[in-house]
Amino acid sequence: MMAKITDKTIVVILGGNNLNSGIVDYCKRKDYNVVIVDWSPNTHLKGDLFLCIDVKDSQAIIKALEENGINKIYGAYSSIDLAVSSVNAINKHYGLDSMNAEALENALPKATMTRIWQENNLLNRYSHIFESISDEVYEYVSKMKMIFKPNISSSSRGITIIAKGTTKEEIDAAFDKAKTESFDKKVIIEEFVEGREFTCEMLGDKDGNVSVYAISVKYHTLNTRNNKIAIKLHYNSDFYPDSVYEKIAEVGKKCYKALGFKSSLGHLEILMKEDGTLSPVEIGARSSGFITNPLVSLASGQDFFGTYLSMLNGGKVSGVDYINGKDSSMYFFYDMPHNTKVVNPCSLVDFLPEGVESKYNNRSKLLEEGFEFNDINNDNERVGYEIITGERHLMSIHTIEEAERKFIKYNTGR
Repeated sequence: MMAKITDKTIVVILGGNNLNSGIVDYCKRKDYNVVIVDWSPNTHLKGDLFLCIDVKDSQAIIKALEENGINKIYGAYSSIDLAVSSVNAINKHYGLDSMNAEALENALPKATMTRIWQENNLLNRYSHIFESISDEVYEYVSKMKMIFKPNISSSSRGITIIAKGTTKEEIDAAFDKAKTESFDKKVIIEEFVEGREFTCEMLGDKDGNVSVYAISVKYHTLNTRNNKIAIKLHYNSDFYPDSVYEKIAEVGKKCYKALGFKSSLGHLEILMKEDGTLSPVEIGARSSGFITNPLVSLASGQDFFGTYLSMLNGGKVSGVDYINGKDSSMYFFYDMPHNTKVVNPCSLVDFLPEGVESKYNNRSKLLEEGFEFNDINNDNERVGYEIITGERHLMSIHTIEEAERKFIKYNTGR
C-alpha cells in the first residue's frame, strides 16, 4: 500500500470524525490519497493510511509520515481548533505556505482575540478574562446578563448564560464549570448580547488577499440549559437583505486581518446587535468538516477546499467575496424536544419541498423506534444532522422550519 500512496497526491487530515466525510469524498473524487491522523484506533474515517497519534503532537505526526515514505504532501487540514498548530507545522515542514508564529498565537485564546479586536475598535461589548472569581464579576452580573465560557476549549463545553441578578452560588458554579473546561484554566466573562449570530467563512493567502466564501445565519437550540448550541447554520439565506451580508463580510475580513492571519482558513462567529452593530465573538484558523465541503461550496459556487489546497501551494486568493448567489445550503441538526421519543421513524427529508435535497446525513437515532430525547449540553450531544441544499428561494428559513415542525410531530407523536 505504501508504494501506492506515495505515487499519488497526498492530503493529511487531522481528525477521523465522520463529519470530515465530505472532505475525504472530495479527495477521492480528485484521486488524492488521504492520510487520517486520530488518537483513537476506533475513529470512523481511516483513509488510505491511518496514523493513531494525538493530533496535537505535530512532531510525532511528521516523524510517522516520513517513516511511511511520504516526502511530499499537497496539504494538511483539520476541523479541530487544538490541531491548528499541528496543521501549520506539517504544512511548514513540507514547504507549503503557513501562518507565522505571532498569528498562530492569536488563533486559539479567546481573550487574545477580544483584546486585539477591542484595540481595533471591532468588539463593541464588555469582555474580560479572569483566573479567579472576583467582586468585579458579581458586580457586572448584578447589572446585566452575562455569558461565562472557557478561554480555550471546544464543542461548546463549559458555557453558561447567567441572568442579571443571579445568585452568588450560581455564578460561582458557572465560573467553575468554565474553568474546568478551559485548557489554560482561564475564564472569559462577557456581556450577553441580544441579537442574531452569524458565521463567516474566509480564506486568505500569504500576500494578505482575503475572500469571504459564505455567511450563515445561526440558530440555537432551546432544548438545553443556559447554553448556546447551534442547531442550524443557514448559508446564503434570503432572510436578511444582501447589504447585511456585505457588511458582515467587510467586518469579517477586518477581524481576520487584525489577528495577522495569512495562508489560512478563517471561521468567524459574529453577533449583530438589535441596533445593527456587529461584534465578533471568536474566530478559528480553520473551518469545520461538512462546512468546508460541501456546504460552503454549495452556497458560493466555488471550490472552497480546492482553493485552500491551492493556496497552501502558492496559489492566490482573489479577494472577491462569493456571497448572495442563487443557491443556499444548511447544516441542519436534529433538535428534538426533551422527554419525547421516536414513535414513527422518519427524517426531515420526508417533509422537505421538491428541489431541496440532502447530501449527507446521520439519522440513526431518528429511525430507532423508542429512542428517547433529552436536553443537550454540548455540540457532541446533538442527535443527528442533514446537509441540505437547494436554490435560495426554495430554502427560506420558514420553509425549513415548517418541514421541521411536521417531522417532529410525526416522529414523536407530539
